[in-house]
Amino acid sequence: MTKEQEYFIELLSSHINAYTPKTQENINWKEIFDLANKHNVTAIVATQIKLLPESCRVQGKGKSYFNQFLGKTLQSYDEKIEAYNFFVKTLTDNGIKHLVVKGAVLRDLYPVKELRTSGDTDVVITKRDYEKCKEILLSNGFTLSQDTGEELDMYYNGQYFEISNTFEYINDETKCFFENPFDEKLSYCDGYTYYLYPMYHLVYVLYHILKHIKHGGAGVRMLLDICVLINAYDIDINEFLEIMPELKLEKSAKTILTICKKLFRLDIPFNYEIDEEMENKLIDTIISGGVFGFSNGNLGVVRLASTMNEKQTKLSSIKAFFGMFIISKDYLMKFYPYARRHKILLPIAYLNRLFDAVFKRGKSNIKNIQSMFSKDNDNAIRLGEILNELEIN
Repeated sequence: MTKEQEYFIELLSSHINAYTPKTQENINWKEIFDLANKHNVTAIVATQIKLLPESCRVQGKGKSYFNQFLGKTLQSYDEKIEAYNFFVKTLTDNGIKHLVVKGAVLRDLYPVKELRTSGDTDVVITKRDYEKCKEILLSNGFTLSQDTGEELDMYYNGQYFEISNTFEYINDETKCFFENPFDEKLSYCDGYTYYLYPMYHLVYVLYHILKHIKHGGAGVRMLLDICVLINAYDIDINEFLEIMPELKLEKSAKTILTICKKLFRLDIPFNYEIDEEMENKLIDTIISGGVFGFSNGNLGVVRLASTMNEKQTKLSSIKAFFGMFIISKDYLMKFYPYARRHKILLPIAYLNRLFDAVFKRGKSNIKNIQSMFSKDNDNAIRLGEILNELEIN
């Protein structure tokens, strides 16, 4: 890590662990600002800078930029909470069970909840209530952006809600584990609003990070979520680690927890050795990639990484290329409703998908293909090594 990257981590760590950040001379505050902005944690960093001695703080225009982001974040929080409360009330008044996960729950665990930003509100409902939920929300001023038959993407007063009738998973084991997230063994309720028990929320948050790494990268905010969740509920790590082998995620879970300990002083009775070079590659991928790893490369880089075994070859590039044409039945039914209603039309949906890829996303797909066959592809090689190490290919 560079000096600025290390200090960026220090500022975040000091926030979730409630201590005054150490001072650091000759810091490039523009790089700190760029990192904070890339990871959507600018408000947290701005707040921690205010704890530093005046002589060690960012000055001039830089100070103004940080303060502007802090003000916008606080304003955005008020707008988000107002929309969220109306969303919950609307579903509750109409007897629709809903399970809230990730940011909408985890922000309350942060030292200053207003500073934990999120792009959307993630909610799970039952399959039975799917159509009813859509109709109720539409009649109460929500607008529909997308309906896949499994997921409703809706907006209210500029706030984005992602409503799914299936729980997110990364493999068959996690799909089975959360098959019924409303089960009283997994979640508890406050009226019609359900929340995962902390242990199981940790399971989910951890493999949600792995899923993002698998698709290009995961930002530091996801690691912060793990830390605040464990700290807030004093979760038994040994019990947690007994669950992960059942989900075939033991090695990756241990690796992520170790990174949390190293970067954010996570105090847990657990030790796991990671190869130093691999540890540095994973940390660099997380820090350099931003919130969702977009800075690590495009979809072509991600596809190539998933086909490589230690190094890039012509065969791995060819596999990545032909992988673009392998489209699952579930994907087609999700994004082409007519195929969901009439499965006999699946071949038409496949051709429809290829047409969209060529004529709607042609330019981006050309760039993806160029990335697959580029000889200068350090990001893909690094990501491929990480996926192999985490055993999530």
